[in-house]
Amino acid sequence: MTMPVVCLGFVVKPDKVLGGLFGTVLTVKSGDTDLSNGGKIRLRDANGDPTVFTLTIV
Repeated sequence: MTMPVVCLGFVVKPDKVLGGLFGTVLTVKSGDTDLSNGGKIRLRDANGDPTVFTLTIV
């Protein structure tokens, strides 16, 4: 599920609620920023490190 995003260079941290029983992504967050309704995110931070975001999967 996260492979296409990882191939782009992002780091994905899945957070599975109830073991990810249904496989539905509930929220997408980068740090404290909620990107569930869309938005832009940098591929790398100012230090050149890949951006990490969390997928909450129900």
